[in-house]
Amino acid sequence: MGRKKDFKKPKEVNLKSKSKREFFLIHGYTGDPEDFLDLGDYLSKRFNANVRIPVLYSHDKRVQSLDNLNFEDFLKQLEKELKEELKKGKEIVLGGYSFGGQLALYLAAKYPVKGIFNVSTPLKLRFPFNIKFLEILGLFKKYWKKRNPTPYEKKLNKNLVKYYAHIKGISVTKRGNKLIKGLLSNIKVPSLSIQTKKDYLTNYKSSKVINKMIKSKVKKDYIFNSNTHNIFYSKNRKKAYKIIGDFFENNVFKNST
Repeated sequence: MGRKKDFKKPKEVNLKSKSKREFFLIHGYTGDPEDFLDLGDYLSKRFNANVRIPVLYSHDKRVQSLDNLNFEDFLKQLEKELKEELKKGKEIVLGGYSFGGQLALYLAAKYPVKGIFNVSTPLKLRFPFNIKFLEILGLFKKYWKKRNPTPYEKKLNKNLVKYYAHIKGISVTKRGNKLIKGLLSNIKVPSLSIQTKKDYLTNYKSSKVINKMIKSKVKKDYIFNSNTHNIFYSKNRKKAYKIIGDFFENNVFKNST
């Protein structure tokens, strides 16, 4: 999204295993599979599982390609891919980061998956992103440069570059929230929500709201006392990996093969 000329296009992550277990992960808006850093490898090794992280529609192009895309456009892509995996008999856990968390929750409410986790899902936004009609700013400026990766983030992933944010992300997020709020009560599989308390974008209380609305008998939320939006690029990343791994080992994959 407005990347450096020498930056390679993001590629789908597809780690294969002979087992039926699969983690189907969904990255954030104007992000890519690198949003999860090494989580896919961790889950693949710990559970001998398949791991898929698709590249969201048009996220391998310039930021302008998102101008006319809505929540439903990304949902249509993922529904098709998820149905194909389910037809193969896969035991699927959905996972989503940020905007991807919204998509994962929607899919978990409609399809027979085994579990769901969401990280930094913006069900509630922080100021100024929660200002009514903020997306009107798009009439004047559609794209903003995101901050540069910190030295620590670059150390974790040398391929990180500066992306552009798109004003459309606000309306897409609001549309997603409107849709999933009416469906969360359909989620009855084990569910884990992770937030960071000082996230600049997402109000950490989102996880409490999500867990209150879903009907899963097994549900948990974990709040990191951190100021990052993406916990996978923080010093708490390995702890986050373990929290996710332990939850699904204890509640989903303990007796499966």
